[in-house]
Amino acid sequence: MKAMLWRYASMRLPLAILELPLYVLLPKLFSELLPLSLVGLMLLAARALDAVADPWLGRRWDKQSVLAGRHLRKTAWRALGYACMVFMLGFMLLLWWSSLSMALALDAVWSGLVLALGSTCTYLAYSQCSIVYQSWGAALARNDQARSRYALSREAAGLIGVMVVSIFVQAQSTFEKVAISMLLIGFSVLALLLFRGLAYPRYRSESAAPALDFHARTIWQSLPMRHLFICFMLSAIAAAIPATLVLFFIERVLIMPQAAPWFLLLYFLSAALGLPFWSRLSDRLGHRDCWLLAMLIAIAAFLFCLGIEAGDAWAYGLVCIVTGFALGGDVAMPWAILLRLIEQRQKSCPSAMPIAGRCIGYWTLVGKLNLALAAGIALPLWQVLGEGTQSLSWIYAGLPCALKCLSMIWLISHRGPEAL
Repeated sequence: MKAMLWRYASMRLPLAILELPLYVLLPKLFSELLPLSLVGLMLLAARALDAVADPWLGRRWDKQSVLAGRHLRKTAWRALGYACMVFMLGFMLLLWWSSLSMALALDAVWSGLVLALGSTCTYLAYSQCSIVYQSWGAALARNDQARSRYALSREAAGLIGVMVVSIFVQAQSTFEKVAISMLLIGFSVLALLLFRGLAYPRYRSESAAPALDFHARTIWQSLPMRHLFICFMLSAIAAAIPATLVLFFIERVLIMPQAAPWFLLLYFLSAALGLPFWSRLSDRLGHRDCWLLAMLIAIAAFLFCLGIEAGDAWAYGLVCIVTGFALGGDVAMPWAILLRLIEQRQKSCPSAMPIAGRCIGYWTLVGKLNLALAAGIALPLWQVLGEGTQSLSWIYAGLPCALKCLSMIWLISHRGPEAL
C-alpha cells in the first residue's frame, strides 16, 4: 500500500515545482521586457481562460475514459505524458526567454507573443495533468481510509516540491534557472516512469442502456456536493487571504522582511510533519470532524496573531507552526470528502458516464476563483482602510477567522442523511 501511495504521489512533485515559479516568477521575468500593466493583463487573461477551461477539460477526460475501455490505463498515462511534455516545453520557453531575447536582440512583439502563447499552453497543460492525475486518484481510492491516505500523500509530495523549488524561486542567476529546469524535467520523467503500469480501476456501468450524462446543474442538485463546495469555498478564501498578504504582514507589522523565507519554510515544514497525524486521526474521527478540527486550530492561531507587534518573531513563528500543522487537515480532508461523494453519486446512477473528471474540474475552478477573490477582497479593502498596520492585521488574521467560522457553522448545521 505504501509503495502504491508514493507512486501515486510522485506526480504531485513536478506539479508543485511548476506552481511556485509559474505564479510568482513570470511577472518578474517579463516585466523587464514588457510594460508591467501589459504583463498583468496578459497573465490575467491566460489564468482566466485556464480557470474557465477546467470543467470542459474534466468533461472531456470523462468521455475519453469511457471511450478508452480496457485501455484506460494506457490512455491516462499518455494523457499525463503529453501534458507533462507541453508544460515542460512551455515553462522552459518562458523561463529562458528573457536571456534568449536579449542575446538575439528581439523586440517586444516577440516577447508579447511568447508570454501569451507560452503562459496559456503551460496553464492549460498543467490543468489537464492535474485533472487526469486526480481522477486517477479517485479511481484508486475505494474507501474512506484509502481516500485519506491518497489525499495526504499527495499533499506531502506537494509540500516537498514547494520547499525544494523555493530555494531557487528568485531565478536571478543562470544556475538557479538550470536548477529549476532540471528539477522540473527530472521529477516529471520520474513520475511518468512510476506511473507506467500503475493500476487505473475502470468504472463499469451496471446497465446496458446508453450512458446518461451529468451536467453542472445535476451535480449541484446533490445537496452534499453543494454543501461541500460552499464550505470549501469559504475555507479556501480564508486560507488564500493570509497567503496574499503574508509578505506585507512580515514587512509592515513585524518589520522583519529579511526573515520572510524562514517563516515560510517553517510553515511548510510544519505542514509536512503534521500530515501523519491527520492520516491517523481521520481513521478515528472521519474526514468531516478532522476538517472541523483543522479549521478550529487555524482560527485559534489567527486570533493569537491579532496581538502580534513589531519584532515578535517567536510569536509569529509559533503562528506559522500551528497554522502549518492545520494545513494538512484543511486541504486533504475536503478532497477526500469530494472523492467519497463522487463515488456515491456515481453509484446512485449506475447507467451514467463517469463524473470524476468534471467534478474535479469544477473543484479546481473554485480553487482558482478563491485565489482571485482573496486578492480582489484583501488588497482593495486594505487600501480603503488606509493601509495601516492595524487594519492589515485585522484583514490578515481577523477576516480569515470570520470566514472559517462561517464554513464551520455551515458544515455543522447541515446534518442528517444529506450531510457530509
